[in-house]
Amino acid sequence: MVDVNINFFSPHGKTASLKETVNEIVSFISKDPKGKYKIIVGSDSSVFGLEPFSSSIITVIIAWRIGKGATYFWTRSKKQMFYSLHDRIICEAMESITLAQEVRSHLVALLGHDFLWDGSEIHVDVGTEGESRVFIREVTGLIRGFDFVPVIKPEAWCASTVADRHT
Repeated sequence: MVDVNINFFSPHGKTASLKETVNEIVSFISKDPKGKYKIIVGSDSSVFGLEPFSSSIITVIIAWRIGKGATYFWTRSKKQMFYSLHDRIICEAMESITLAQEVRSHLVALLGHDFLWDGSEIHVDVGTEGESRVFIREVTGLIRGFDFVPVIKPEAWCASTVADRHT
């Protein structure tokens, strides 16, 4: 479960709780209720130095009105110690999964079961190039197991671009 005391930030500098963030997403959706939407969650962390290392994870929620713009919110976890790239990648994926589950349950409570976004995506910072490639099957299987669609780099722009902007 996501910490209820966690703060989310908008790109405009506004700070909000999880409940307030979900209400902002609902407000965004209500401006065009017939629009097609994707709610995308992704995480990234910065790495400095050799293992073991300490890092915070940035997790982003994007409400994308397909073809008509988007809004997003981000949060930063407390610093954690990671002893391997595998640990960090799995932790990033679990942060995204946990937040996506919370957001989905809040949106269903506020908008009803008809608003189960199509293709709920979790963007992960792994790809076919680089050291993370050995974790693709494990991480994408983990995400599918929670009934989300995994997206990897280079298409995982929520993790590799938006979350990365705040690391």
